Amino acid sequence: MIYYSIPYSVEKNMADYYNKFMEALPSDDDYACFVDGDTIFTTSHYGHTIDEVTKEYPEIGCFTCYTNRVYNKTQVVDGIDYDSNDVIYHRKIGQMLQTVFGSTCVDITVPRMDREKPMYLSGCLILIKKSLWRKINGFKNLNAMLGVDNELHKDIISANEKIYLMKGVYIYHWYRWPDIRNVSHLL
Repeated sequence: MIYYSIPYSVEKNMADYYNKFMEALPSDDDYACFVDGDTIFTTSHYGHTIDEVTKEYPEIGCFTCYTNRVYNKTQVVDGIDYDSNDVIYHRKIGQMLQTVFGSTCVDITVPRMDREKPMYLSGCLILIKKSLWRKINGFKNLNAMLGVDNELHKDIISANEKIYLMKGVYIYHWYRWPDIRNVSHLL
């Protein structure tokens, strides 16, 4: 079963929220799908595609998807209009990706490098299996809103597990537009 959540923490402690949600999942075979509050799924059948992914890749415990704006360029669709906030434009991209790729995934465990700095998972969408969450001893509590996704990526690598990108799932991400450097609301 997949349980969906839009996480938010008034205390600004995302790991605590994630961990409490994961604890509540009934089975180690269940998944939590965390999506940021500033995202929109761009297809009507995203849930079916995500369900197919978990069935086709049962050995993988963590997934993410394509988007339009995040630091990790591996998760950004090639050739995307980074400045576009036109939801119709993004829905067309989502439909195309779902049609072309369906439940196809690609391994993104090894972080891509950006000027000597690794680009770890950007958590605008994290789909994680409870058994993997247990194996890595939960989300690392940073008492913060930022960085939990990056630490998750590192912990998954340390556990010799993998992270896959769902090529047929695309979310539009507002991502602090127009000033992506402004994180004052997250601190």
